[in-house]
Amino acid sequence: MTDVILYGELGKKYGKRHSFVINSIPEAFRALDCNYPGFIEDIKKDSYYKVVADNKVLDESQLGKQVINSIKIIPIVQGSGNGVGNIITGAALLTFAWYNPFSWGWLANA
Repeated sequence: MTDVILYGELGKKYGKRHSFVINSIPEAFRALDCNYPGFIEDIKKDSYYKVVADNKVLDESQLGKQVINSIKIIPIVQGSGNGVGNIITGAALLTFAWYNPFSWGWLANA
């Protein structure tokens, strides 16, 4: 089981901690969307995120990384001064989650 931890408004609305049998960030987004209708729409509302997998901050090139223990999805508020680090746009997360040649690519066409 992989823990998926949501922060900010996502955590308030959908619950902070979730456990899924998944292996990657794209699978986490699909699992959350399947279990919580409207999750993807809320991802689109916040523009920027920091994604931490197994205690390592990821950039867009690492979104297909296999995850063993935990994924943290942290919304970054624009103008908050938290611009340091690997910030990923919501659009990039969604694109990778639904069209990922490394993980469940067939689901996007189902």
